[in-house]
Amino acid sequence: MKPDYIGQVPHGATPKVGIEMGMMIATIGNSALNYFGNLNTGIVAKSCHLTVKRSVFNNIAPDLYYNEPYTGTAITSIVETGSEMIASSLTVLPETVGYKTIDNCSRGIYTDRSVLNANYIHLLNVAQGIFGKGTPSQQTSMVNNCTITSSGTGIFWVNNANAKAMIATGNNITINYPSNTGMAKRISGGGIYMAETAFFKPVIYTANNNTITLNQAWYGIMSSATLNSKIKENTIQMNQTIGSTMVTGVELNSTINASVSCNNITGDYVMGTTGTSNGVYATQSIRSNISCNTINDAYRGLFFGGVNPQTLLRGNEMNKHFNGLYLNNVAVIGQQPHRGNRWNGPFTSFGAVNMNFQGFQASTFYVDSLLGSVYNPTVNISGWFKSNSGTTFYCNQQVALCNQSPATMLSLDSLEAMIANGTLETTEYLEETKAISNEYLYRMLVEDSLLMQQDSVYVAFMSENAGNAVAYLSNAEEYLRAASTFDSVYIHIADSATTQMEYYTDSINGIEDWQNLHPLQSADSMQQIWLDKIAFLNQTIHNLETQRQALRENNLANAELENDYVVNAEIPELNTAVINDIEIEYQESGDDATVIANNFTTLLNIAQQCPYSGGHAVMRARVLLSMLTDSIAYDDDGNCLQSGIYRKSKDAAAEVKTTEGIQIIPNPANDKIEIKLNGINDGICRVQIKNMLNEIVYDDVFDSKKQKHTISVSNLSQGVYSLSVNAVGKKSIINKLIIAR
Repeated sequence: MKPDYIGQVPHGATPKVGIEMGMMIATIGNSALNYFGNLNTGIVAKSCHLTVKRSVFNNIAPDLYYNEPYTGTAITSIVETGSEMIASSLTVLPETVGYKTIDNCSRGIYTDRSVLNANYIHLLNVAQGIFGKGTPSQQTSMVNNCTITSSGTGIFWVNNANAKAMIATGNNITINYPSNTGMAKRISGGGIYMAETAFFKPVIYTANNNTITLNQAWYGIMSSATLNSKIKENTIQMNQTIGSTMVTGVELNSTINASVSCNNITGDYVMGTTGTSNGVYATQSIRSNISCNTINDAYRGLFFGGVNPQTLLRGNEMNKHFNGLYLNNVAVIGQQPHRGNRWNGPFTSFGAVNMNFQGFQASTFYVDSLLGSVYNPTVNISGWFKSNSGTTFYCNQQVALCNQSPATMLSLDSLEAMIANGTLETTEYLEETKAISNEYLYRMLVEDSLLMQQDSVYVAFMSENAGNAVAYLSNAEEYLRAASTFDSVYIHIADSATTQMEYYTDSINGIEDWQNLHPLQSADSMQQIWLDKIAFLNQTIHNLETQRQALRENNLANAELENDYVVNAEIPELNTAVINDIEIEYQESGDDATVIANNFTTLLNIAQQCPYSGGHAVMRARVLLSMLTDSIAYDDDGNCLQSGIYRKSKDAAAEVKTTEGIQIIPNPANDKIEIKLNGINDGICRVQIKNMLNEIVYDDVFDSKKQKHTISVSNLSQGVYSLSVNAVGKKSIINKLIIAR
């Protein structure tokens, strides 16, 4: 490039973009091979129907001068601001020479409010293979039979609430994460990330028949806050040479109706060594169908944390683990009658471990003792597995299992009765667990009144909670669900318009070939007719969206009204109310990322809480933040250990959390608190308060002979804190402090 001249428009060190186009129907690539290299971005299509084929992209890297979210991307397809009524789509087909469509680029493909179809392409040596958000209403984005090698994430899909489906099938993904020592997990290192900001949004995420290799990466497939996600017939290899790294094959976080079936997951666990790899990892997920998975050589085969009601755990095979099945000390999964899970072993410790010593009955397994030790593992709690008669489930008798829909609503069992009666107990976080469980049961009974009428206990439960936070949150959720739902008339008309638009678009793309065969004839008039029809169909879809927007705004207003009634509640409920407020503001802004940025501190405060005490809002906060950055470390082990959830304990014995010694009054607090000592009578006490980022926000000392100490907390923001008291010669005492206003 020539030296800059005086008055030249400022620019970066590399060209901003190879080809930029707007409001076009076009194909890039034909008989000759296109090459894009040494650029900030390769192709940027704004409000276009674009097909890219026989094109190679190399050395596309972000120039710090440019600040668009898609800098460093080989192919970008977005909707340009002010052109929202124009449909946008991107189809990427392979080049035929060398099969390296995208190589050595920061990101392969970026889409925002655009439909993506990527087939048989190679994305090699990238930091992120494919990023997609905001897929248009009732459209389906697909990534099929692609090869991706990435140092970060393979496919990153987030906030596609209006889409019909997001499908990843037959892909070969290898993640070579640079380093991931320690327990803190990052979203930035995994095969396929599928996430929504709330699990009542109807889009269906599907990951089917993918082969994923993890080299020091964090997860194979992660589904967070999704509804009806389907994860089946995938092969996942976890290569975890660093023993302390937290690795998961398939991870479910605060999902509903997820189906994880017929996957083959393998780690590199060596018998007797330590580690934290988990084949299938589920936290706070409802009605999960986890069936017929084969899990080999992971530290733990199946892990459950928190309240996971109506889990359908059947036909899974666990081979060579420390534990085949592990439930942490706040975990419940519902009763498991004759589900046919196989503990093939060998196991370094127990085949099945339940650290919830107080509430293990809510996860009872019923097994046939005549089937032998494979179906009757050695467990750490007597009475957790019970023998009785019944027909055992076998995967080989269910040939169509992997094509089934997600698990349907199960009949109410003892877990739901325990919630309704208020007798559900866990080893830790009793009040938080009850709040999370009440939220689940209330929602389920609202959805199906016939279930409520089966037992007077459920009628009483609904009556008792009618004016409480759980009811207001349920009402707010219903309005938010309505804001994200399409009625059948809209779907029918939108599908018809989209199908016709695809037909006319394909016709325009084929004009050049027709013209080559008929050089003496002109297709200009026909092309104009097709363009006019596409414009009419775009206007039709825009009109539908305008009508739907009015209904949507009304539902959001009602959701905000119900949400404002949530006061004096438990931390999980308060967190949910905060996230609902941000969700409403985000939707009202038209999904403007500025809303997330403006609420970054609040979101981070919730996102870094222990999910078993903070509730579903913790995962929702993490999804919202992932739209700004995927590199935040979430140290669940550290945060939950501080609160007593995760323990480095032996399976044979339960560790008891000691809270004797201090009393915090009131807790939750608003303006000030008083610390009362018990059993500490002399010496100087040091008291510290730390926020969820482990930052000290209060530090002082007092004479323990006074037995009381008053602290003003009026300057602390609403949230969860840890309060520690250290006295000479005494064990440090840590309690949870809640600030609620």
